[in-house]
Amino acid sequence: MVRPKSVNIVEIAKKAKTSTASVSRVLNNQSGVSENLRLKIRGILEKEGTFSNHVAQRGVKLAVVIEMVEPLISAYTSSILSGIAGYALKDGIDISTIFVASGMKKDFDLLSVLRERSCDGVLLLFSNTVSKDILKKLIKARMAVFMLASQCELEEIGFIDTDPAEGTVTALQHLWDLGHRNIGFLSGLCENIYDNQTRADTFTAFMKDKGVKDCSPYLIKHQPTTYAQEAGYLQTRQALEDNPELTAIVANNDEMAYGAILACHEKQLKVPEDVSIVGFDDYYGSRFCTPPLTTVRQHLGVIGYDAAKGMDEYICGKIKGLPRKVLSPELILRQSTSAVRSRL
Repeated sequence: MVRPKSVNIVEIAKKAKTSTASVSRVLNNQSGVSENLRLKIRGILEKEGTFSNHVAQRGVKLAVVIEMVEPLISAYTSSILSGIAGYALKDGIDISTIFVASGMKKDFDLLSVLRERSCDGVLLLFSNTVSKDILKKLIKARMAVFMLASQCELEEIGFIDTDPAEGTVTALQHLWDLGHRNIGFLSGLCENIYDNQTRADTFTAFMKDKGVKDCSPYLIKHQPTTYAQEAGYLQTRQALEDNPELTAIVANNDEMAYGAILACHEKQLKVPEDVSIVGFDDYYGSRFCTPPLTTVRQHLGVIGYDAAKGMDEYICGKIKGLPRKVLSPELILRQSTSAVRSRL
């Protein structure tokens, strides 16, 4: 790999009191250098203004970390990955995908894996993959860290998310304006997942604000399954059995909404005449289900594209800090919702 002429590797080695080989490893983001020495060499390079220029010349390499319970790429994951791929193909950055099994994440040394793969930064697709201690370790190691479709209180970490509270209120208000009062919410997995927990909490707050004293029976807890469609199906069956008065359902994502539509069909309930259903995400296939799904669009492709772009520009020194922004959701009206009507 050719070094930029602006980097005098011999002089850098003298200042750091180390070998030229160690400086070369840091410049080319290779393993084989202790973290303390790496930080020392990088500090000298950054002080002289040569590190970012070198990274820009050799090309940025990013890792995408995806936690998986089963070897399955969901529509949610593929939508974000498509956005990342769009930027990578356009601007020539290298992407390394790291799959982490949920049961192994406690013993997973993320920093070591990133060093072995010569990554300049990491995109975290699910924030529950890593603890705050691991995030702080990555920050200390000067690793660029970005959260996708989530948020983080640590200022050094970038993120792009679609406001989960605003999206939930948008869906619920749409149904409320149609006259629905008995509204169920199909919760996603909430443990350590900011967006899912926020949506569930927002549902409760919205219903209480509308005068529903106890909406807990309408908040249907997540049932872990391999496929999100199955979770939506099972949770809707439970919701309709426990609360036959329900006239509307908001699903935590579109795939769960697909399962909800099937559960209604098996109960001989028409969508939307008997039960209106709203999804969340707006996957491409949602316009082709029966009936076409009303949903809250998250712009997942934009999230992936902008995250990769922000990381590339930050690592190459074009911007000073990683982007931290929250996008507004968009209600997409289709044929799965209608005005409430009595089933009596």
